Amino acid sequence: MLSDRFPQRIVRFLDDGSLSEPAGDRPVAFVHINKTAGTTFSRYLSEHFPGANAVAPPFFGDFDEMGIHDTERRLFQGHFTYAQFAAQRSDVLFISCLRDPVQRVISQYRSLHNPHNVGGGWEKVLPPHARKALKFAQQANFEDFVTSEDPFIVGHLLDLQTRCLSSFPDVSDERFVMSAKQNLERSLLFFGITESFDESIRLFQYQMGSQRPYVVEDHQRNISQ
Repeated sequence: MLSDRFPQRIVRFLDDGSLSEPAGDRPVAFVHINKTAGTTFSRYLSEHFPGANAVAPPFFGDFDEMGIHDTERRLFQGHFTYAQFAAQRSDVLFISCLRDPVQRVISQYRSLHNPHNVGGGWEKVLPPHARKALKFAQQANFEDFVTSEDPFIVGHLLDLQTRCLSSFPDVSDERFVMSAKQNLERSLLFFGITESFDESIRLFQYQMGSQRPYVVEDHQRNISQ
């Protein structure tokens, strides 16, 4: 029943204030941008969707495998871009998290540099050249990492957050940056800020009508020291 589903109501922010409206029968799509506290947030987010089939499998490059058109799926999450998911279906509530770009890059290096952080299934779908680049990242110092011209490394560094949020994936497109800004303002129901994580959780709870307290065990956090 719809009454048993989350969210039941949502709050949108308009220029002249806020608007509360029924959520309808729309699932949630979480655009998980690397190193923005997304792993921590996604675990909390998943707790809102009880049922074995409510949370779709993580996205590893194939939307069909995650059951994107399965009506039982209420939450989709993974390292897909807004444009990729919107091309498949748009009747969803898009959410995401952002981070200071410099801090995100530093965290990205620490994550790829640490072989213990490789896991979860995504590395199994990497092509040979990406596997080679990942091995380089595990051995490189920070300067060599950020100055690398390898496409796999560059893809994790250059304009990553904008590429995840823009409707135009070509960085040379004059609409590239503006589109990402407009999507944040008009197309995403909610986005959090890593540097203001506690405040972001409270905002999420307000906009999505969540009564669930935020509690994530330390061993579930994907944090690079």
